[in-house]
Amino acid sequence: TLKNLSADTLNNLSAYTLNNLSAYTLNNLSAYTLNNLSADTLNNLSAYTLKNLRPEVLKEYNNFWDSIPKLDKPYTKMLNGIKNKELIHQQSTFGPLEEYNYYDPEFNVCGTPMCTAGHLVYMAGEVGFKLLKDYGFVGAATFIHRKTHPDFPVQNFGSIPQSWALSYIEFMADVESQQP
Repeated sequence: TLKNLSADTLNNLSAYTLNNLSAYTLNNLSAYTLNNLSADTLNNLSAYTLKNLRPEVLKEYNNFWDSIPKLDKPYTKMLNGIKNKELIHQQSTFGPLEEYNYYDPEFNVCGTPMCTAGHLVYMAGEVGFKLLKDYGFVGAATFIHRKTHPDFPVQNFGSIPQSWALSYIEFMADVESQQP
């Protein structure tokens, strides 16, 4: 029965339940199911569970995390871009980003308003766009944020007030200013 758990089923489990899934259970899931787990599901797996995964499952998990770029001070760049009017930040907007070819490395913006998740996906380049296709904006941005700032909570990437989103960006830029 456990072998037949779908990614959708697992993605709808509570964080408490996910933390109590055994490595044995996860080791018996198909590669397809594992590849379709959401960012939140993966982030809620306990260290104990991850430590006890079969080597091939752990290798696949590690390969996935290794493929995600660790961005260099993305919130500092985002805040500077917003202040310099190089980036248009609007948290209530989900931009038209669908292809990596919108990317302009000089300004790191496609010329349209984007929310925080859109900017993080954009900054991650081609890998960000692959994550976007596989996990959507929220999932992709969550993975990118967690890779870059594993010790800090992820912003609510939904349609929150603009002032909240900007406060979060300012807070994270301040955190980044204190890092080497």
